[in-house]
Amino acid sequence: MTPLEWDSLPEFEQDLLVCATEAWGILPYATDQHRGIGDPRAEAAAAARMVLELVDRGWITVHRIVPDAAGVGAAYGPAITQQLDALLADPDTWDDPDGVSWNGELAVALTPAGRSAIAR
Repeated sequence: MTPLEWDSLPEFEQDLLVCATEAWGILPYATDQHRGIGDPRAEAAAAARMVLELVDRGWITVHRIVPDAAGVGAAYGPAITQQLDALLADPDTWDDPDGVSWNGELAVALTPAGRSAIAR
């Protein structure tokens, strides 16, 4: 992606893509600077549309963080494909994790196509 192409993306999509490159890509962390500017349901709906757009482009996947097989750490669960739009439309999805465990939280991860798109 050229700098011009990157600059043409909405700021929140840029934030989601950056979040997806981070170690865990916890979804609520991508929204910190965009939170509190209006109605929580409207904000969640707008954020959900942008996440779904990146999913539809094949650039990111959405997962829950789950305990790892050894039970001592965490891992990505399978990509969520069923009813993702309803899950993302829930304002609670976008709340910061309360505790030190991220188990159960939604996370975004770059796909190979997403890595290729932002590497151009």
